[in-house]
Amino acid sequence: MRVFVIFFIIPILLVCGCFLTFLVHAIIESGPRTPERSFTAMDFFPPTAFHHAGYETIQPRTWLGIDSIRMSDGDDAYAIYEPALDTVGVVTVFVYYQSHWNDALDAYQNQLQYMTSYQPISLLTFQSNRAQEQTLLCTDKVYGPRNMQECDYVARYDEFVINVSAVITQDQPSMAEFEYILRTIDQRAIELLGPTPAPMP
Repeated sequence: MRVFVIFFIIPILLVCGCFLTFLVHAIIESGPRTPERSFTAMDFFPPTAFHHAGYETIQPRTWLGIDSIRMSDGDDAYAIYEPALDTVGVVTVFVYYQSHWNDALDAYQNQLQYMTSYQPISLLTFQSNRAQEQTLLCTDKVYGPRNMQECDYVARYDEFVINVSAVITQDQPSMAEFEYILRTIDQRAIELLGPTPAPMP
């Protein structure tokens, strides 16, 4: 009987103890749960491609999937649009959802790691009145002979992190069109989440 206890029961107890320790640590790291919502990341996309004539949906809104290089957990979504203006390239929109507050904060920071070589552009002045955190930057590299560059907007709206990316020319009409897209996404977030940010516990 003693041999059975030593070689079977004690290792099982040790494994269970390690698992509980890991679980408690993960819960503490993730922080408190975010509010229950009646919608998902999929609902953040405007129903008619930015409500704007001239936009074609290249990739309809879809779940990002757990195998994505963007470190999705299966609750995230994306869509791709093609503007009619030849001064604005393909527009990609990612929406990331987190069920815990600390994870949402980390998700925002994780998106910024793709933008280490980006910098502010004076022609881009958009500021969200709803997002708790936001970054709007462009690459310092130009694309091709038409002086195009990639610009990204990353913002955290409560537990949702949004990344809007497009390649645009360095002129006012092109920048204005990109800001129009950002205002549309921002308005969609307000429609879903309300005008006041959710307080963090």
